[in-house]
Amino acid sequence: MCRSANVSTFCFFGDGGEEISSPNLGSDAMGTWISALLIAATVFLTPLEVTAQEGRPRSILVLDQSDLRGPFYHSVFSGLRSALSSGGRSHITLYAESLDLSRFRGTNYEALLQQYLKEKYRDVPIGAVVAIGAATLELVLPWRSELWPQIPIVFAMVDEIDYARLRLPDDVTGSISFSRSS
Repeated sequence: MCRSANVSTFCFFGDGGEEISSPNLGSDAMGTWISALLIAATVFLTPLEVTAQEGRPRSILVLDQSDLRGPFYHSVFSGLRSALSSGGRSHITLYAESLDLSRFRGTNYEALLQQYLKEKYRDVPIGAVVAIGAATLELVLPWRSELWPQIPIVFAMVDEIDYARLRLPDDVTGSISFSRSS
C-alpha cells in the first residue's frame, strides 16, 4: 500500500491506476525520486513494437507551476539531463516552462498561457508532457486535446487530495505525494 506515517511517500501508478512502487523518502531523496519520475517519461518516448519512423518524438516538455530557477529544480533537471544522456540513448530534447502560477492566476492569464504554448510549440514535436504540481496538471488536462492530443502526460508533486479531485484519465500517470501523518 502506498501510505506511510511520518515520512513523505511518493507512488508511481500505471496506466490502469495500479500501484507500481511505493518507496518511502525523506526530503534528501525527494529530488532523486522526482528525477526518476521524469525519467519515466522517457519510457513513453521509446516505442516497443513500431518502426523508428512511427515512434514518438524524442522530446519532453516539462511544465512547472512555480519558478524553475531554484536549487531544488536545478537538481531535478540536472538529474534528468544526466539520466537522459547516459546509457548511449539517442538524443532527447528537454523543454522546460515555468507557468508562474504562484504569482499569476485567472482565466485571462490561463488563456494567454495556453495560446503562448500553442504558438511556441506549434512546429515542435513533443513526445511527452510532464506536469509538475497539481495546478499545472489541472491546466494541462483540458489543454491536452488541443495542444498535445495523444501525447502521454506524466505528473509529479500532486498530493492525494488533488489526485482524487482531478479524476485523471487512464492514460495519465505519475507520482502521488502523501502528507505526513501527525
